[in-house]
Amino acid sequence: MPVLNVNALIDQRVEAIRHYHDHASIGRAELDLSGGIDSAVMAGLLTVALGADQLTMVYSSINSGPESQARAEGLAATLGARLVVHDLTPTYEAMITDMVNNLDAAGFDRAAIEARIEADNTILGSIRSCIRAPLGRGYLRMTGNGLRHGTGNECEDRWLRFHQKGGDGEVDSNPFAMLSKGEVYQLAVGLGQRLNAAEAYRSIIDAAPTPELWGTSISHTDEDEI
Repeated sequence: MPVLNVNALIDQRVEAIRHYHDHASIGRAELDLSGGIDSAVMAGLLTVALGADQLTMVYSSINSGPESQARAEGLAATLGARLVVHDLTPTYEAMITDMVNNLDAAGFDRAAIEARIEADNTILGSIRSCIRAPLGRGYLRMTGNGLRHGTGNECEDRWLRFHQKGGDGEVDSNPFAMLSKGEVYQLAVGLGQRLNAAEAYRSIIDAAPTPELWGTSISHTDEDEI
């Protein structure tokens, strides 16, 4: 639905974030910055609420395309926040190889396992999602600890169940879990204006939403999966 006063909603969410951090007596935060709209909005809210110097932002790639990384880097630079870029591809590929080999050694049917993986992209996609979570938490601990914020919205997490409990659900809070995807887009426009980051936000608003969990060889957008 259309937000009648975007700036008022931004202020309300910023105040909620500050209250959460004040209550925990913790001033720092971590965010997985994907180059997508939800994490971009969360990055803006955290910048306003806590200040860019209090953020650890992490972009983790697993066979990801360069476009999402460029969008994440562009936004972080515009906000004045530091962005950790970590290529998890070699770690992920070695782990998958070991997992299949270990199942084979334990007596499971290797051909059936490989066929199952080939037929269902969500199997490896869920693993990609889950191994990103401890990475973000680890970088947060290394840089001074803090609270780890999620990026789930109501449409995806509540209605569509577009949610991974051990992946994007491994967070301390979801500050706009009650907002629709359309409201998130409106916040992006408002934050772009407030933070003098309209161009960086526009590149993200115009991009097709994707969790990038199936690798570069398979087109994977939210709309296609839904």
